Amino acid sequence: MFSMENVTLNQINRNVLLLRKEIERVANIVEESYLEIDDKIEGEVNESRGRDSKEFVSHEEMKKEFGDDNN
Repeated sequence: MFSMENVTLNQINRNVLLLRKEIERVANIVEESYLEIDDKIEGEVNESRGRDSKEFVSHEEMKKEFGDDNN
């Protein structure tokens, strides 16, 4: 049987391990944000910004074609 001290230490240890995983996940996201964008992708983004918005498919059209998973 666990004493109160052991239960508390076990809970703290579990919380620390969960926090460590979460910090690692956040660190990976931060690292990815510093990665350089490939020239090809940057060109495609810039090209799409120059397109007329009428060329794009609306969200409603996408839901009609592929279904609305929220319902």
